[in-house]
Amino acid sequence: MYCEKCGMENKEDAKFCEGCGSKMAQSEEAASPVIPQPPEDTSVFNETELLPSALKGIKTKIKKPALSKKHKLLIAVAAALIIVVVGLISTVSAISKPERLVEKYFESTMAGEWEKVYEYLDIEDSGFTSKSSFLALKEEGGKTDLPEITNFSVKENKSSGLYSYSNNYSSDADEDKALTKSYTVTYTIKGISSPMPINVSLVKQKGKQFLFFDKYKVASDNFVIPEVTIEVLEGAALYLDGTQVGGEFLLDKTKLDETDYYSDSDMDIYKINGVLVGKHKVKVTTPVTADYEKDVTLSPSNPLLTVSDAVVSSTQAESLHQQAAELLRGLYDSAIARKSFDEFIQGRPVNEQNLDKIRSQYEDFYNEICPNDSSRGITEISFSNLSFDNAETKVREKIVLEVRMNFQYNFVAYRNILYNEMYSNEYPYNGSAKISYIYSGGEWKINSLNNIAVDY
Repeated sequence: MYCEKCGMENKEDAKFCEGCGSKMAQSEEAASPVIPQPPEDTSVFNETELLPSALKGIKTKIKKPALSKKHKLLIAVAAALIIVVVGLISTVSAISKPERLVEKYFESTMAGEWEKVYEYLDIEDSGFTSKSSFLALKEEGGKTDLPEITNFSVKENKSSGLYSYSNNYSSDADEDKALTKSYTVTYTIKGISSPMPINVSLVKQKGKQFLFFDKYKVASDNFVIPEVTIEVLEGAALYLDGTQVGGEFLLDKTKLDETDYYSDSDMDIYKINGVLVGKHKVKVTTPVTADYEKDVTLSPSNPLLTVSDAVVSSTQAESLHQQAAELLRGLYDSAIARKSFDEFIQGRPVNEQNLDKIRSQYEDFYNEICPNDSSRGITEISFSNLSFDNAETKVREKIVLEVRMNFQYNFVAYRNILYNEMYSNEYPYNGSAKISYIYSGGEWKINSLNNIAVDY
């Protein structure tokens, strides 16, 4: 028996179709399927003619297998991961934008959050630009009244951007893209209607952040002086904010060209690369002068400092007084004994740069005390009541100190040596002398002999 609805063959006594579930028509003679014969002309074949008449016009439905719970769970997890990844990429892209760095830098600066500001800067955490130095400098400057920002916006300056530092403007520079980006932050302050702009430059860093995005930091031009020059007394030790400036920063003047400004300087020149803008404590010390300490303000427009003044310590001044008194006595002993300059100077430290000058001064003195014609000359001399002027002990550029002596003296001299005529003073004469010393190479050296000959 065939179902009139779907054409499926069923048992003769079936009440319902096993295929579609329709009620079977009961009859004494079961309907037989009519199987169409193919047409005589086989060149045109219609496959529907092979179907039972009851099946013609009926669409066959294919039942799809149902998804298991495991498959549904995997699909849900995959979809969730896709959503998370897309969201993460979107978030990372947003926070990696250079504009976001400018915003955070501006907000931290206006809030006085200097620790955050330092992290945003393209600055080396070492030497005189260390984080601790930066924070100490800001703390030393004290808290200032920062303006209350009501609103601000950030806009990139498209025409800006530095390419390679070389002069080769080839396609290579274009491929490398800009090494810097420039932005203008326009902001308004509470109580002021006119907006104010500031420029912020970013410097591209090596490597990437989050694997894919360019990394930038804020240019430190407003916070760091590229090079600071400090001139100090020769042989002096220089301290900047409590840290001694090392010899690696000391300029080797022997390697300078004669036309160089510092080639003939008598001072030590320090060239320090990278110093923070602001107030600094400068200290200069030598073994023979009082410590020089001063607060100075350094900036890109004022990167030069000269510490040329110092005061010889009282103990050193007293020591030089004693040396000068002994040297005065030695000068007269050498001249009376008819010693040459070379004999006199032997064993005594002398400024080699002034050697010819000192020789000439000694010879002039010698000729005053012991004339070449031997017509007269001092044979004996004694000093008393030696005192020293309270002369200025301040030195400049070089550590040179002139010792000024006042004294009384008695002498015995030839009036005419040929006739053995001698005379002496009846009462003490007043005299004076000036002997200059220079501190160089770790010791005091004779620098000049002035007005050392006495009247007789």
